[in-house]
Amino acid sequence: MRRYPKYKRKEYMEKLYEIINKLLELKDHIFIVEGKKDIESLMFLGISKKQIYAVSNKEISKILCAVQGKKLIDFLDNDKEGINIKENLLRHNIYVDSKYKNDLFKLLQITKTEEIKRRIMKLRLF
Repeated sequence: MRRYPKYKRKEYMEKLYEIINKLLELKDHIFIVEGKKDIESLMFLGISKKQIYAVSNKEISKILCAVQGKKLIDFLDNDKEGINIKENLLRHNIYVDSKYKNDLFKLLQITKTEEIKRRIMKLRLF
């Protein structure tokens, strides 16, 4: 595996910073994750803990009340549990935007939110 897939180091860093800066501009959005390590990874990027909600399929009703009128950003893992949570939210007519997660996961070549911090630290970009 190449260290900076499809990009030269400078281009890779610029793309990564661009995605992170877009995330930091989303001050009125809520980020949906699955667990404590996911919260830590998003906080590592500079996202406020107040904007991050950890959910499970058992706690969907908790999210329904908390997110009234807010836009949701999907940072659920790309595994069975994450997909089930997203589908459950959609069944309750709650749309979650996956674009930012998909862009970041693709760039970092990861499938889980908790891998963000470790992957960036491994690249020694910060």
